[in-house]
Amino acid sequence: MLEAGLPFIAPDKQVYLPFLGIALSSGRSHARDRRQTDVGTFSPQAQRLALMVFYGDLDGASVTQAAGLLGAAKMTASRAFDELAAADPSIVAAEGRRRVLRPGRDKMAMWRRLEPRMSSPVAREHRLGRVPDAELPLGGISALCELSMLQDDPWPTFAATKAQERTLELAADARDAGLDEPEDPACVVQVLRYEPVPAPGCAVDPLSAILSLPADERDDPRVAGEIESVLTRVLGGDHEGNR
Repeated sequence: MLEAGLPFIAPDKQVYLPFLGIALSSGRSHARDRRQTDVGTFSPQAQRLALMVFYGDLDGASVTQAAGLLGAAKMTASRAFDELAAADPSIVAAEGRRRVLRPGRDKMAMWRRLEPRMSSPVAREHRLGRVPDAELPLGGISALCELSMLQDDPWPTFAATKAQERTLELAADARDAGLDEPEDPACVVQVLRYEPVPAPGCAVDPLSAILSLPADERDDPRVAGEIESVLTRVLGGDHEGNR
């Protein structure tokens, strides 16, 4: 019944009420441990699944379907479900033997609830004295500038996966350059913790671009205003849902 997500009460032994976010047990079970996930910050795959929910119509998507979208194992997708449910129990529902996503239509409200659990997608960045010979999407502030009235840095910021970092030998370039990074680089390449969510154009998705900004930049009133404008266009207003 735990695996199927069905609520039950076993006197003096176990209580499982998923619709209330309650799972108590005196016994030991992997299912119990999994559903008592305490999330401070989303894992990369959970954050990527959350972004997919914001951008796509995943209402009713099961763990198996989410695994296919993530290109990950079913267990990884199941853990992502656990993390989303721990952050906002209303997002995940038990329907028969399956757990499915039920995000609702008000995606701006969902963003307000989940954003505190999200972290910067940037694992590290390289300030390079040359522009890599590869088609990399704009990332960070450069991606946000494409969607707003903000002015970009004198140099572009690009986003790369860890595989692209290895292919382009960016880590080796950083070692060869020594400890001194160029004060005025030709570009900055941000290496992301997860595969970018597909987005139109030649930039990373808007929400990842916003999350990649340092806190001091996001707190700047002018930047904060443009971020709110982008969020409204992408997610709809607080009371609009996805009409």
